[in-house]
Amino acid sequence: MPGKLSDPESKTFESSFRQFTGDRLELIYSSIVLKDLEFRSCLNRMIRLHKDIAKFLGPEQRKLIDDYESCDGLCTAIQQETAYLVGLKDGMSLKQILDSVR
Repeated sequence: MPGKLSDPESKTFESSFRQFTGDRLELIYSSIVLKDLEFRSCLNRMIRLHKDIAKFLGPEQRKLIDDYESCDGLCTAIQQETAYLVGLKDGMSLKQILDSVR
C-alpha cells in the first residue's frame, strides 16, 4: 500500500513522536506551569506536608509514602500526555471542520 509506513519506520516515527511529546510537555511545564502562582503554592504545600508527615514515620512507612507519590506522579504524567494527545487530535479535527466551511 503506497504511503503506508513499514513496521520499522512506524516504530521509528512513533518513538520520535513520543520524544517530541515528552519534550513538549517538559517545555510546557517549565515555561508555563512552573510560573503559575497557584501551582507553585500547591507544590510548596505538598513539599511541606510530605516533610511534616515523614517526621512521624519510620523508614518503611516513609518508603511506602515515597512509592505512593512516585506512582501518583506517573499517573499524573500519563494523564497529562493523554490530554495533550487528545487536544492535538481535537485541533486537527477542528482544522478539518474549519477548512470544509471555507
